[in-house]
Amino acid sequence: MKAHQVNSALARVSALRKDREDMAHLAAADPKILATLLEVAFSPEDPLSVKACWVLDLAVEKDPMAFFPYLGQFIGGLGKIRNESAIRPLARICEQVSQRYYASPATERRRLATPKDLEALVAAAFNWLIGPHKVAAKVYSMTTLYHLGLDFNWIHRELELVLEKNYPEESAAYKARARMILAKIKAQPLVKKGADCDPTFLSN
Repeated sequence: MKAHQVNSALARVSALRKDREDMAHLAAADPKILATLLEVAFSPEDPLSVKACWVLDLAVEKDPMAFFPYLGQFIGGLGKIRNESAIRPLARICEQVSQRYYASPATERRRLATPKDLEALVAAAFNWLIGPHKVAAKVYSMTTLYHLGLDFNWIHRELELVLEKNYPEESAAYKARARMILAKIKAQPLVKKGADCDPTFLSN
């Protein structure tokens, strides 16, 4: 499917899940469609940008492994997006990517994502968790950060502090996920074998 055909198909996608799923099925099966969707998604001035994010979310749900070759392009575009309707599916993609990454054998992970890729996901997830964003983006980001904390020791410490600090003021959905994540963190061994890195890159 050529770029103009992808755009035409996107224009016909509605908020109905079936519409999004039909196009996501095509995207998961055709790398060229994934590439075009990423270009549209990270063009915030494009009126189809949000729809592209919706479809990408479901395409990753259908086949996360097909998305990893585009991880660098995905990460490079995250900083361009300010629309909350787009941030929600992008945060969910990060959650799905982190889950699939850590479900893969250690020998396979090295080819799926670089340390810089992971650090960029950490930065995006903390920004969404701490910033003035909708609860869904925050909830997805908690899970992303929990998984990434299996590689970077400092993340669980910072995540625990953020969740405990914000817990009293947040919504029921936030609190439910926070309780689950905090319980998982507390169940982790005191000394993990994950890598450590400097968290100051989050403020750069």
